[in-house]
Amino acid sequence: MSRIVKVGIPVVAGLWASQSHAVVRNESKRNFYEDDANVVPKPGSVVPAAGTEVQAVGTSTVVDGTSVRSARFLERVFRSVRQELEDVYLTLRSKGDEAYSSLNSAERQVTSTVSGLHARQEDLFPNSVYILIAGLAGNIAARKHGVVAKVTLPVLFGTVAFRYFLPQTFANTTHYLWEVEQRNFPEVAAKSSELAKHTHELVDDVEKGAEHSKQFVNDTVAGLRRKVADVTGLHIDEVSKK
Repeated sequence: MSRIVKVGIPVVAGLWASQSHAVVRNESKRNFYEDDANVVPKPGSVVPAAGTEVQAVGTSTVVDGTSVRSARFLERVFRSVRQELEDVYLTLRSKGDEAYSSLNSAERQVTSTVSGLHARQEDLFPNSVYILIAGLAGNIAARKHGVVAKVTLPVLFGTVAFRYFLPQTFANTTHYLWEVEQRNFPEVAAKSSELAKHTHELVDDVEKGAEHSKQFVNDTVAGLRRKVADVTGLHIDEVSKK
């Protein structure tokens, strides 16, 4: 009895389950490749791209027989960069040309000024060497002295040598410096002119005093000679000649 129960229950359960669900059957004529025609075009046919794809890829341009595509966004970027670089290059070139023109003009002005200051009758080659040697001598003389002497003595020696060996060129140079000072520093030029005037007056007074002193000494010596001649009856000039 128990064997019948064990075998019968599974059989009854299986029959009940098979009757309660619908039967599922496979389709015998199903075509798995029927959608390929919508994906891959047929050989020899051309499928136009969508408008968004053309905009993304860019327009086509034939260059030397070769079709070249470029995106408009990249064209705008590279055009902007090229224009910026070109503007920077043109600006730098213009600044360089202006600097070169200014330098050339300054060089010509200096050359013409120096040529105008030089006196033609004075030789520059040997005299300039002498002036340089005088400046070096001033440097040697100031070697054992302080900073002020090391600065002033070479300039002083060189200036004195300049005036001695190239007097006319020195006069032209001082006159040119005087004009520059009057043009750029009128107040300093006025004070310098006043100082030079007082210096010339002092020099004139010293020279006049020296002349007066010389004349006074000559007159005193002549008076003493006359007195000696009157007292002794000797003529000093005749005795000195003998």
